[in-house]
Amino acid sequence: MIMKRLLFSSVFFFIISMAFSQPWRLKEDFKIAFLTSYDDYICHTSTKGDKIHVEGFEKGDSLKKVFDYEASKSLRKDGYFSQYNKQGKRLFSMLFEDGIAKKLSVNFTDSTLGRYTLKNNLLSGQYVMYYSNGKIKEYGQYKDNAPIGAWTFYNDAGKVITEGNYCGEFRRLFYNVPTKRLITLNQFLDTVKSETLTKVKLDSLKKELNQSSGLSFPINIICKTGKWKFYDDNGTLIKEINYSSRKWEQQESH
Repeated sequence: MIMKRLLFSSVFFFIISMAFSQPWRLKEDFKIAFLTSYDDYICHTSTKGDKIHVEGFEKGDSLKKVFDYEASKSLRKDGYFSQYNKQGKRLFSMLFEDGIAKKLSVNFTDSTLGRYTLKNNLLSGQYVMYYSNGKIKEYGQYKDNAPIGAWTFYNDAGKVITEGNYCGEFRRLFYNVPTKRLITLNQFLDTVKSETLTKVKLDSLKKELNQSSGLSFPINIICKTGKWKFYDDNGTLIKEINYSSRKWEQQESH
């Protein structure tokens, strides 16, 4: 059971770290949500119906609350796990069902900036990100870790700046320095290829991704298709690109 949880934790952190260039960064690590022992904290427990409510505090004189969550009588997390910063503001809430993480919402100060869903430990379903003013930044869908279908991107005034479709495919590339091997993972996080990174391969990869300078690994690669439209900040169409075939590109940071 412990190994299973550790494996899930590793996969989950991988998903979150790639998250297809999330436009936010967590201020604190949320691996605490996957701990099976909280011996480093002072925990207060109470019973609410058929659930156990747990509150965790830093050891010391201040007793600042670090987290709280609900668990079943079998002590599996079953409900929302929330973590708090030193000022007492909620950093995130993660929904667990019988010990398995299902949904995550991340908070910065008083604004919720991201919502998405995990299914079988993979990003799947609605994905939405917000600006700090509460307006939507990007909206679309994932399926098995890959962006798919129609996506819309907005500026902080609420105007559409980009819209188009993704193929529903994803690759992640690692470079193993000691072995000089290029490792390719698919959207299910399975290794699908391991090859020597020769100069010819590197040049080919840079051409595929339209990168004239060097590449920085790891690289997330997503696939565009069909017509993409680009607008200025006033909502005026300034450019259209029609991808008659799949266009692979490196996911940019926001």
